[in-house]
Amino acid sequence: MRHIKYKQRSETKSITVVYEDMKGQPFNIVYRNSLRKGEFDTGYHFYIDAEGTLSADREITSVAQHDFKNNDTSIYVLIDTVTIRDTNDTQRKILNELLVYIKETYGNLDLITLVKD
Repeated sequence: MRHIKYKQRSETKSITVVYEDMKGQPFNIVYRNSLRKGEFDTGYHFYIDAEGTLSADREITSVAQHDFKNNDTSIYVLIDTVTIRDTNDTQRKILNELLVYIKETYGNLDLITLVKD
């Protein structure tokens, strides 16, 4: 996590899980590529790489990236996978554990699924 203080969400209504092919890149490469594009971070709260490693980027209480839909009411999770069907067992296990933690903390939230081309 970086030392940037983002606006805090005033309410949390949903968890948005984004499935995108990140080409098997670990978090530090995804983060560095975001910096090269002029961003301060990835814009996501969590990243699950192809090996199933969970990395935290933004503080869970902060808003997500400014151009994400519902950025001020949703916790964003990025999963490195070509399609939802290609999500491996380790990624699914880590995602489920993360969802349980978030729901224990924030209560029953809507789950939004996005697939990026």
